[in-house]
Amino acid sequence: MSNKNLKSKFQRKSIDYAFFLLNLRDQSVGEMRNKLKKKGYERAEIDETIKTLKEKKFLDDERFVENLIRTKLEIMNFGKQRIWQDLKKKFIANDLIDEALSNIEKDDEKESAKEAMRRYVKKRGQPKEYKDKQKLIAYLQRRGFSWEVIEKIIG
Repeated sequence: MSNKNLKSKFQRKSIDYAFFLLNLRDQSVGEMRNKLKKKGYERAEIDETIKTLKEKKFLDDERFVENLIRTKLEIMNFGKQRIWQDLKKKFIANDLIDEALSNIEKDDEKESAKEAMRRYVKKRGQPKEYKDKQKLIAYLQRRGFSWEVIEKIIG
């Protein structure tokens, strides 16, 4: 077997593994690079696999960020700060995160916070005492909402 065929066969394995990962869920470029590296593929193979996946639009950090933000904001009811942290864990560049988060309307984040508060109150009851209100505030802060947003919805 020639060296070129061996390289092509090895890349085929790395791209197969990449498709396996993408079949589980969308991945950022950084996540994919990290997972391929952990699996033992060489840097050149990883670069070639990622280049191929980007060319064919299987890997797209902008799309990944948009989808993750939509999910975290609308379904999981997280605030901008928590979303920023989650995106950093996915190896997304700071400028891409900042740009995407700047597109979130204040009202959208406020609605997400209201929904998070509604779920909290449904589960634990309306906070009556100061201590209970502090617990609600801490819960919303852990979900990534700023004091400005929390203050608006708690009143």
